[in-house]
Amino acid sequence: HAFDRDEVVVLGLHTVFEHHAVITREALAVFMSEYRIAFPVGIDRHDGEDALPVTMRRYNLRGTPSTILIDRAGMVRFSAFGTVDELVLGAQI
Repeated sequence: HAFDRDEVVVLGLHTVFEHHAVITREALAVFMSEYRIAFPVGIDRHDGEDALPVTMRRYNLRGTPSTILIDRAGMVRFSAFGTVDELVLGAQI
């Protein structure tokens, strides 16, 4: 099943939780270009309270890659650490 853009929005979140000096905005831009990532990618921010960035803490993300499905009401419907099989993800959507 192909999903329409008004049904599903794909967003990336760049969460730097280690190697801060080398994983910069510029490094992200190169990565996105090299891997032809066309969806929007936000950069998680640090608030100085913790080594983990804010959104990573709020959603209890453990690392990369992580997948979260959030419904239109803002409720988390699925969360996984590690790769997720496309069929599993499609069924969750």
